[in-house]
Amino acid sequence: MVIKMKSQAEQMVEEVRDMLLRRDLLYREEENGAIVITRGKRKSSGVDYYINKGALSLIKLIELGLSYNDIIKYISLEGISIEEGEEIIKSHLEPLVVDLKEIAHKMEYRHPEEIKFPVMVAWEITQLCNLSCIYCFSESGPVSPQGYRELSTEEIFSVVDKIKGKVLILWIGGGEPTLRRDLIDILEYMRKNDFYLMLSTNGVILKDNSDLIKKIADTVDEIHIPLDGSTPEIHNKLRGEFDKVVDVIRKFVKEGANVSTGAVITKLNLHDVDSMIELALRLGVSAWVWGPLFPAGRGAFIKDLMISPKELVELHSKLIKKSSELKDQLLILSYTPGVTPLRMSKPTTKCSAVNYFIALMPNGDVYPCSYLRWKEYRLGNLLKEDLEDILERPLARIFKEEHEPEGECKNCPLFLNGYCNTGCKGIKVSSGLSLFDRSPLCSRDIPGSPLNNLYMELRG
Repeated sequence: MVIKMKSQAEQMVEEVRDMLLRRDLLYREEENGAIVITRGKRKSSGVDYYINKGALSLIKLIELGLSYNDIIKYISLEGISIEEGEEIIKSHLEPLVVDLKEIAHKMEYRHPEEIKFPVMVAWEITQLCNLSCIYCFSESGPVSPQGYRELSTEEIFSVVDKIKGKVLILWIGGGEPTLRRDLIDILEYMRKNDFYLMLSTNGVILKDNSDLIKKIADTVDEIHIPLDGSTPEIHNKLRGEFDKVVDVIRKFVKEGANVSTGAVITKLNLHDVDSMIELALRLGVSAWVWGPLFPAGRGAFIKDLMISPKELVELHSKLIKKSSELKDQLLILSYTPGVTPLRMSKPTTKCSAVNYFIALMPNGDVYPCSYLRWKEYRLGNLLKEDLEDILERPLARIFKEEHEPEGECKNCPLFLNGYCNTGCKGIKVSSGLSLFDRSPLCSRDIPGSPLNNLYMELRG
């Protein structure tokens, strides 16, 4: 008996069919294609891509149950040979089944300049928290502020119904989400409605609750548990309960969950970065995610603990080297605001706020992002209004449209060549600047910065 080997294209079709059946492939149609995201134990899991109409049509044929041979016949109706048809299938399905590194550089998989809805909602389902981190931008803690209200279980379900099919990713946080007794009901409802689910928790409450750990691990796609130091002495200055957090991370890893850890970097823990990464490796997490202290909320009172742009550049350089050394052992966030060039197709002042994600507060209020949470930036309320109407508000359109940058950014070759969008708007506002001023984290003039190197090259 001669056994016919399946071609690479046929294997891809079968893999995508299995993903669709397991609901591990989610997509949202756009005018000329779709945004897609995959779930499960895959290297591309959690990363959203843009695909063109041809790729979307192929996914729909697979979803309808057509066999590989039927798909090839369908393609051949256009006068295309079998060999050419196989190449078309491979090119269309590659972002769903191959290693990210193989296609990360390709412009065709990046989102168009304007998409219908944000890809992600960063949803704070409570502002209450069992900790009082010294830098918390949402000012969460054990006591609710005056006039505080959070959505009930049914109200959360109602908001989920409004955004399903529009938003692909839900990042669930707080406050501390595990304080809500209905957390599993909420997560299971979200999962049932086909969202990619990410949960951010300090982990402390889960210390002696193995059942809840297992339920969370079985329901969400990613779990983020911060560690702001490699020792109790360092971590507890910023957050607290080091030993409990480490124990919970170990338990989630044992459950087979996709766990990341990381830190808010300040002058108190900058020296500890190497040791924090070594601890992450010992714990067996998949990624180490970091960011500099943000000067809002309680963070506004400890601005003296912010690392300088020069220190940010040095840290970026160290982490790029560390990431290369560790390779597949641990994913380290390599993009650094103010330090790393963007890859845009043309100059634009757009940022991720509103365009890629929005922030949803415990009471249903919508803000452009988690950092721009002052009252004057409130866009609307998702319990009372539809997402479409909120995104058409004049304030939302400010973020969705292009504007003339202010000051020296206007004629900067980094902006003019599409390598910078003038920086994070949230940190500009919190620093007393306008939305379109130069970012206080800009490292263009710091020798050794990737932005500085590129700036000098562009200037000739």
